[in-house]
Amino acid sequence: MNSKTIKRILVAVDASQANRSLVQAANMLASKLDAELQALFVEDINLLQLAELPLAREMTYGSMSSKQLSLPELEKQLQAQVARIRQFVEEAAQLNNTKVSFNVARGQIETELCSAAQDSDLLIVGKNTQLTRYSEKLGRISQEIISRTNCNILLLQHGSELGLPVVVFFDGSQASQRALQLGMQLAKDDHDQLVVIYPRDGKQNLQQQVLAQTSQSSIEPTQIELIDNSPDTIIDALVNCNGRVLLLADEKEIFTPVQRQTIIKRSQPPVIVIR
Repeated sequence: MNSKTIKRILVAVDASQANRSLVQAANMLASKLDAELQALFVEDINLLQLAELPLAREMTYGSMSSKQLSLPELEKQLQAQVARIRQFVEEAAQLNNTKVSFNVARGQIETELCSAAQDSDLLIVGKNTQLTRYSEKLGRISQEIISRTNCNILLLQHGSELGLPVVVFFDGSQASQRALQLGMQLAKDDHDQLVVIYPRDGKQNLQQQVLAQTSQSSIEPTQIELIDNSPDTIIDALVNCNGRVLLLADEKEIFTPVQRQTIIKRSQPPVIVIR
């Protein structure tokens, strides 16, 4: 995304119950932005290679029994899995009146997603909600994708929804200006609920840039200046204003990559990282 709207959204899909939240959020966002949605299921090549090993065993959930894991049986299971996911994705798109395509790739999950994201404006991936420690909620694959792709990324955990108010961290960078534009799009249709957060000592210098953009759309944002630029303060501000989605520029002047990942891990609402 340059300074324009998001028109191509890519969502990574799998067979988990948690993944349904991603599909629903992707459809809602695609409908709101009048964007095309692409769902991608990646057949993990590591699992397929494991099935070729003579000692590979398949365990049945809730049982101590096991059987030899064979490649033909795994291929059959994958085909059935893909059919179920495709049906759910298409039904969700029909319900939201969105245009969707469903694709299957085979390879390393992070590699295939990063490759597909090159032609997308926004990639949607999930956070691990089964783990209680914040440090573990952003899995290895998600971290790889964040570091390797130049695409905007929406990170969302199971049970979360894209709601209002929309919170934008604005530091004056080009990426934060794009974040503000997207935030205005997301907030405009429903009571103009937009909150702009400024870095410490930044409001006086930056608020005119924000007001110049928001005034053209008759949006009057709530404005908050942070007492410091720590991840804890960002999360506290998000909670205090009841923010339902955080838009954060991928810039290194305010936050280090580690600090940005801390914000993403700790945020209960979805986070959109704007490149």
